[in-house]
Amino acid sequence: MQGYKIWGFALALFLIGGGLFLYKWRGLGYPLLPEEETRIWTVEVTFDFDAGERAMPVKATLHIPGLTPGFAVLDENFVSRGFGFTTRLVAGGRQVQWAIRRAKGPQTLYYRAVVYKDPAQSENDTTPPFPTAPVLGEPLDTALQELVGQVREQSADPASFTVELLKRLADATGDQNVGLLLAGQTDPTARARTAVTVLAAAQIPARLMRGVNLVDRERQARLLPWLEVHDGERWIYFDPATGAQGLPDNFLAWWRGSEPLYTRDGGGDTEVQFSVQRNAAAPVLVAERRAVAWQSRLAAFSMFSLPIQT
Repeated sequence: MQGYKIWGFALALFLIGGGLFLYKWRGLGYPLLPEEETRIWTVEVTFDFDAGERAMPVKATLHIPGLTPGFAVLDENFVSRGFGFTTRLVAGGRQVQWAIRRAKGPQTLYYRAVVYKDPAQSENDTTPPFPTAPVLGEPLDTALQELVGQVREQSADPASFTVELLKRLADATGDQNVGLLLAGQTDPTARARTAVTVLAAAQIPARLMRGVNLVDRERQARLLPWLEVHDGERWIYFDPATGAQGLPDNFLAWWRGSEPLYTRDGGGDTEVQFSVQRNAAAPVLVAERRAVAWQSRLAAFSMFSLPIQT
């Protein structure tokens, strides 16, 4: 009988240890081999402006990543000369605000984020209310209602409604209602904004999203528009240029809504540039960051947490 107890105790320890091993490997991402590496991307934003010849107060804001489906932020830095800064949550996600009492001449502010792929990161925003019906004035209101009726007849749910709508917006010459609503603006951002308006008229929550493609190296990365639509259960994504559903594998969402990327009170000309570079990092760093984000205490029970002299 004593032998069965020992074997039972040993089996319980084996199962507990195996469960912890699988959780730290599959869940937190701890490496099995010392030479393993994890791909990370560094995205840097350079915010240049001229504060003028006379010293004056300056305040500037910049949207920064908040909700990032498929990616998590490993680290971020805010660099400036003499500026104070604070971050806050806003309607479009997150925003940093820099401020200084007196500034003159050329000024440069930097924001840098290090991100990594994390499939566990999903769109965890709250379920939005039904949008308010837009009022554009005639003849736009009539064109809007006509377009909503036509698209509704050829769709069955929010996803198919959006696909049909984007197909029509891509061919403004074939529909007078579409041409009137687009008002001559046919770029993907204008299509996405118009789609948000039409979807609101159909009582479908939607919003414009901007993001950047994470490539190996790009000194002047472009912000790309995307369309988010809520289907009643979750947010789904559409390319306003092609109508294709889904997000590209390496697309990092930056901010949402119609607000501009940045604002500035005081100062002259402004230039904002994005750059992207891919690097490699030790998986342990990513695993420890994920453990902190998940508030997991199991990371403390690791050889990496032992003192150096151990």
